Amino acid sequence: QCYTRNNDVYRGSTSTTQSGLTCQSWSSQYPHSHPFTPSNYSNSDLISNYCRNPGGVRNGPWCYTISSHHSWEYCNIQLCASPPSSTAESCYTGNGEFYHGTIRTAVGGLSCEPWSLFNTTFNNQTGNNFVKNYCRNPIGMVRNRPWCYTNSTTGQWKYCNVEKCIRLPISGSTYPLGSYHGEFYRGTENYARNGSVCQNWHSFNLTTSYATANHLMSNYCRNPLGSTRNHPWCFTDTLTRQWQYCNISRCNPLLIPTPAYPSPPFERIDTKTTCYTNNGEFYRGSISTTEKGQQCISWSSKSLVDSQFHQTNYSHPTLVSNYCRNVNGTKQKPWCYIHESNNKWQYCNIPKCN
Repeated sequence: QCYTRNNDVYRGSTSTTQSGLTCQSWSSQYPHSHPFTPSNYSNSDLISNYCRNPGGVRNGPWCYTISSHHSWEYCNIQLCASPPSSTAESCYTGNGEFYHGTIRTAVGGLSCEPWSLFNTTFNNQTGNNFVKNYCRNPIGMVRNRPWCYTNSTTGQWKYCNVEKCIRLPISGSTYPLGSYHGEFYRGTENYARNGSVCQNWHSFNLTTSYATANHLMSNYCRNPLGSTRNHPWCFTDTLTRQWQYCNISRCNPLLIPTPAYPSPPFERIDTKTTCYTNNGEFYRGSISTTEKGQQCISWSSKSLVDSQFHQTNYSHPTLVSNYCRNVNGTKQKPWCYIHESNNKWQYCNIPKCN
């Protein structure tokens, strides 16, 4: 018996982990509660306590253990020597953090450079799976889909020719397209993508007003307004404040009707607004000049296609025309791009409200 990496195709009967522990039955919630039930993953053959990789969420077959001291472990199964080509990933889910396919061509037909040529901090991070010159999106990056370096001298990068998967997400575990990055997700999912149980938000000394405004209830996955993260998430460790993205898919408008969630209250342009509050995250005016008197360029400018906040890379309704913005409060106050060749930016000529 063997398995192919990152796939939900192993159907053997092994039921012990690499350390010799017996697996917990998938239909049981004791001693470890979890979301990987036969009803939630009906196509993953979750029979008895046999090792599986439901949804392909991990690098190989695994299981929860019957030991209360060990939540889950990989199983004692060997990796197949030659994975069949039919299992190669040709599309990605979410923002591509868990894409481990073999596509290595960037948009425009450019060939990807090997990751080993670049001394980056994420090369050694667990879970990024950097192999050869295959397209990836390192965990924690703000980019929206798999990408690669295309020039080892300049460090230039491009998004890859990888399509987004079109599939129905698990019922009850979706957030609407109108939420952009899940800011208005109000569901009850409380597990991270790696299977960890979310911790209660109130264990992290959050102010009552902040928790109320962002509906931080119990240990449910959320993405608070102002967060730079692009998907609902939760804390998984109260001591280290470690966090993980949650096991929630973004709704596909062609397959699932958008639920009746509240629309963001800041889509309308207010031409009368001449100042900003706090860090300007909710400034919606039409000022388009910088503190140095330079004219802002449009957020949809073709020269910005590889920048983080180009309209096609950062689908947010407030990036209109060339108006000053501070999306998700990533900078100290409203700003804009001012140069089309090198993505230079400046703070805008907007006073803070009294």
